[in-house]
Amino acid sequence: KILTKREARYALLLFCAYPSSMFLIAGYTESVFLTFTLLSFLLLERKNYLAASLIGGLSSFTRLVGTAVALSFLTVKTSILKRVSYFSLCLSGFGAYAAYLFVNYKDPFYFMKAGQAWCEISGRCGLTFPLAPLYYYAKFTVEGWIKPNFISTTDFLASVIFIFLLYFV
Repeated sequence: KILTKREARYALLLFCAYPSSMFLIAGYTESVFLTFTLLSFLLLERKNYLAASLIGGLSSFTRLVGTAVALSFLTVKTSILKRVSYFSLCLSGFGAYAAYLFVNYKDPFYFMKAGQAWCEISGRCGLTFPLAPLYYYAKFTVEGWIKPNFISTTDFLASVIFIFLLYFV
């Protein structure tokens, strides 16, 4: 609705060509999460609030950040009771996941312990600056720790190019 057909095609092409789009076909939750989130927003725009909140619930079930989708239901122009209902339905996915964790591990926030364990094992605690992997790749290549090959060089260059293109987007 906000782009011409030509602009939409270019946006889709760039989206699919982005190096990290490989996660959309991998066996991770990114593709399912993205589908649920975008579908929820599409249904929200079409004012199909009930379906949008149910799909948003699947988004929050898939990934923790999916709970942020629920905030959009607080802005719809309807009664406060309906807004809170849609908001709650959208959070129900996370609630179901927390219930699953409680039943199986006696802790509804067990995913936080798993994240902390990964942090300790990997040595990557706290937030990481998004450009840090590119910086370290370049640094380790110069220092001789990494021997560049065609795939890693192409991935690095494509990442740099797409980061540069973000300026224009």
